[in-house]
Amino acid sequence: MGEQMTAEQFRTEFATEAGRQRLGYALGQERQDRVDRILADDLHFQQIYQQWLGRQVKVRAVQKRERRAAWGRVGIVLFLAGIALAVTGANLVADHTRRVSDGPCRERWSVATLQTKTVCPTRMEPIRDGYRATWSFLGWGVGGGMTAVGLVLIARHPRL
Repeated sequence: MGEQMTAEQFRTEFATEAGRQRLGYALGQERQDRVDRILADDLHFQQIYQQWLGRQVKVRAVQKRERRAAWGRVGIVLFLAGIALAVTGANLVADHTRRVSDGPCRERWSVATLQTKTVCPTRMEPIRDGYRATWSFLGWGVGGGMTAVGLVLIARHPRL
């Protein structure tokens, strides 16, 4: 039940079968005649209440470890997806180029064909457009962010 359950709240819940189920006791685990004896004896009741509190601490610790482990698995997925997106974006941006002439064309003699051949010096230049901007943002911005968040979640994993 709640984290701040008092002894009296526990007593009220413990008194009924449905309440004991909400407290985590199995159906029929405590017979009603035994429950009545426990509720009548304050010392025995306090022992049962303290045992229940101790179990709740352990249950919450296990739940916390399970949540952290789940977030660690999410971190691994985010990390790998971020790397994949960053690499994909970088490759698509790098391949988005065009050949540009760098100067005047010249005639060059080819020994292999024994003819002259026209040669124009060229270089590759990136095409700056929406395609390049989109993949740059997705690759470096989103992919980099996913990688960073994934690393943080992995680092917070309980087994590290």
